[in-house]
Amino acid sequence: MRHRWLGWAPSDAPSADGLRFDTPEGVRTIATDAVVLALGGGSWAKLGSDGAWVAGLQAHGVDVAPLRPANCGFDVAWTEHFRERYAGQPVKSVAMSCALP
Repeated sequence: MRHRWLGWAPSDAPSADGLRFDTPEGVRTIATDAVVLALGGGSWAKLGSDGAWVAGLQAHGVDVAPLRPANCGFDVAWTEHFRERYAGQPVKSVAMSCALP
């Protein structure tokens, strides 16, 4: 489902109590009794994760904690073979830990 939340329907809209979404089929207003918003952070704007939803929620009196990074870069002394083969590839389905000296 590729929906981007646009906020609440304007008060003069036919379904003023609905939520507005930009969908592949165009803008839709959906009436709900409750909603769980999983909107993403602000770390990857080209994929839609731009944090633009924060201002809309705050304008409606919703307390929103400041966005904080949930991913990071790091340096590793990979072997030349590993760098040549995997440079630029995503690292998925891994668990890492860091022990400080």
